[in-house]
Amino acid sequence: MPPTQQSAFVPNYHLLDPADAGIPGAVMDRSYRSQPVILWFEFNDLGASIRAIVESGGVVAGERNTIPGEGHVQYMADPEGNVFGLKQPLQD
Repeated sequence: MPPTQQSAFVPNYHLLDPADAGIPGAVMDRSYRSQPVILWFEFNDLGASIRAIVESGGVVAGERNTIPGEGHVQYMADPEGNVFGLKQPLQD
């Protein structure tokens, strides 16, 4: 298992970065988000992605956040209430 790093912003939220060996992820306390698995999708234009999801019946499920050195993230929920995440990496 790859090493984890404690988030500087959310208690009991540990970031996983497998480097070249897989997909990054995170492990969090259920008190933060009760859904056991949250899928993340990366886009180049977070605002356009949010608008498209809302126009299709999804909803914003939290505040947009910036992770220093990483990019911008946003939790969303589909019409059935399933939470998923969007990420826009930092632009060079």
